[in-house]
Amino acid sequence: MKVLFICVNFNGALVTEKFVASVQQLSNSHVGLHADSVVIDNASENSDYSALSEIVKKYENVKLIRSDKNLGYFGGLNLGLINSDLHDYDYVMVGNNDLTFSPDFLSELSSRNYEPDVCVIAPNVITLDGYHQNPHCLGRVSGFRKFLYRLYFTDYRIAHLLTLVAGKLKASQGGRRNDAAFESQNIHMGIGACYILPKAFFRHYARLDDSVFLYGEEALLAGQVMAVGGKTYYDHKLIVSHAESATLSKLPSKTTYEFAKESYPKYRSFL
Repeated sequence: MKVLFICVNFNGALVTEKFVASVQQLSNSHVGLHADSVVIDNASENSDYSALSEIVKKYENVKLIRSDKNLGYFGGLNLGLINSDLHDYDYVMVGNNDLTFSPDFLSELSSRNYEPDVCVIAPNVITLDGYHQNPHCLGRVSGFRKFLYRLYFTDYRIAHLLTLVAGKLKASQGGRRNDAAFESQNIHMGIGACYILPKAFFRHYARLDDSVFLYGEEALLAGQVMAVGGKTYYDHKLIVSHAESATLSKLPSKTTYEFAKESYPKYRSFL
């Protein structure tokens, strides 16, 4: 079995090195299981790109591609897809650069026989504080939650208030948790940090829907899956560790809000 791992780097060379090293270890640990990496540099500063160039030289089976402009998240991943011979691979993992993979990731994946209409596989993505980010949404978003989204995107101050209230509610309930994380099942959306694309996806699409620069990718991918009558499957035994927003943490909150607000009209119909 051969798996291609594609990630996007933006001024995070040292974070990306952990990703590449983790993938390399997977390939070295299992006979008959092979992993290649493609790193897309999304117009990072020259110093970060130079550091990244030196890093990838230390590892086998890594391809580095630099974009002259920041293409956004899915846009960057698409650059990796269109510059790879996807026919060589059984699966393609697309995701953030702040991911590392459990030692049995490839062996677990190789043992699977997913249904032919499964177009996207959402792994068990676990943050540093132990939170399971998948399933992101078991079913379509409720009418009340859609109302909250509309309210959230009316004004930054309202969004800030709603975020504070949501944080206090979660804290009063013992912190964030995901009770659905321990059962593999079909879901509506997986967290955007990491997806596994089987050959079924590429029978319908050559690339991801990158009509947003940032935020809303989960809904756009769900829209692609729904459009062809496919399924997104959550596999709780495929363990991925997520450092969680290593790049976005460098951006001010007002900036991330504006990114999200601009994207919202493009993906809301797929929620």
